[in-house]
Amino acid sequence: NPGVTATVTIVLALGIGATTAIFSGRNPLSRHDALPISIDHIKPYFKIGAGVYWMTPILEVGMYSFSETNVHFGLMPSVGMDFKLDRKSSMIVQIDYNAALSSGESVLGSSSNAQSYIGLKVGFQFAN
Repeated sequence: NPGVTATVTIVLALGIGATTAIFSGRNPLSRHDALPISIDHIKPYFKIGAGVYWMTPILEVGMYSFSETNVHFGLMPSVGMDFKLDRKSSMIVQIDYNAALSSGESVLGSSSNAQSYIGLKVGFQFAN
């Protein structure tokens, strides 16, 4: 039918897992230098995470919809930078790649329902 369109939307993507980080250089929060920020106040890092993702894709065709919830094993490598702001605080900028491996049935009926997406995180850290 030429007037019928189909769309697939992921309405729920929840991940739970564990991560570990590898930092380059000294921890900027352990230094007691004053601002302005220099190259010594920037710390790049790499993280790797693994866990499970609950995902519910919905296929909408005209006025009908179909959904299938699956639990996927997934991996999350990340790279980021830690910018020291002062003696007890820093700002982070991080990019994540989330890869949820194929699991269960696809709402489209295909043999693979793997999902992947990229995330950007910006945040602040405070020490006591």
